[in-house]
Amino acid sequence: LTALRSLFLRKTGLRTLPASFAASLASLHSLDLSNNKLVELPAALLQLCPLLEKLNLEANHLTVPSLDFRKCRLSALLLGLNNLTYVPNFPHTLIDLSIFSLHIQALAPRRDPLAFFEALSVQGRLLRPGKEGVQ
Repeated sequence: LTALRSLFLRKTGLRTLPASFAASLASLHSLDLSNNKLVELPAALLQLCPLLEKLNLEANHLTVPSLDFRKCRLSALLLGLNNLTYVPNFPHTLIDLSIFSLHIQALAPRRDPLAFFEALSVQGRLLRPGKEGVQ
């Protein structure tokens, strides 16, 4: 698997992605893990796959974005249809972002990730008022 550039694992019922498996994918440029049952990913996934440019995580059970975006090449990130508790700080390399139908409870405690975009059209209500949400 060391020379593999694209891997599509959608609708496979994945619940975990072991770091040991990700480490064998160092040449990967595109990874599609959409429509699975993932609740978390190895925090070092982007460091284990340093050439990764496109990551599709749509329609999983992610609640906390655990990825370490430092020193990554990621240009496309698809996060829609997850139940994130906050919006992560996105990498500066990001060009394409899909965050449709997220149920975000709060913004990241760090910098506002929306500051990275000149224009971002958002429809619907991303943040709900309440104890844990934004007032």
